[in-house]
Amino acid sequence: MASLQGGSFQMGIDDIDGRNGESPAYSSAVKSFKFDKYPVTNYMFKMFMEKKPNYTTDAEARGWSLVTQTYVAAAVQETSRLIHHKPDDDEPWMLPIQGASWNHPLGPSSSINEKLDHPVVHVSKRDAAAYCLWMKKRLPTEFEWEYAARGGNNGLEYPWGDSYEMGRTNLWQGKFPDNDTGRDGFAGTSTVNAYRPQNDYGTMDN
Repeated sequence: MASLQGGSFQMGIDDIDGRNGESPAYSSAVKSFKFDKYPVTNYMFKMFMEKKPNYTTDAEARGWSLVTQTYVAAAVQETSRLIHHKPDDDEPWMLPIQGASWNHPLGPSSSINEKLDHPVVHVSKRDAAAYCLWMKKRLPTEFEWEYAARGGNNGLEYPWGDSYEMGRTNLWQGKFPDNDTGRDGFAGTSTVNAYRPQNDYGTMDN
């Protein structure tokens, strides 16, 4: 884990492209805390689920979870739209897919076997808290997470500066949300150690 010294930072943004709840920016502060250097991987979450066989994730209990339309076959997209009614149309490219869960990220026919070193997906806050309890840790607060993600740099577009750098992080390339070309090496999730630390705190992929 990375040990982060507490301090003041800018919470939120004033950018007009910001999502709901991200603006206006304001000054905040956090106390010193520890933060995992890497996101939780499929392998680690699989270990948790094997040790807790009676635990059911929210996606498993519900029977479906949201998947970006790009990674779903056209026929499945149409079926999803016919069966489900989405109350939140802010992200129409996210489709409810039957059987999608942490170990079947794109639906029942998909698997994590070749992506054990990728970050786990389809995990709710309750699921994450249960995992943290098993690890004898806790979830970071929203303030702690943003403090760690900013890496001591306030007001920048990216943790390292204001310009996008290919090969520095896993971002969408291509026309969103129809085509992710994967020019940075990955379409979809990436291995958690694919890129060098994104800020001076030594944290990765956050």
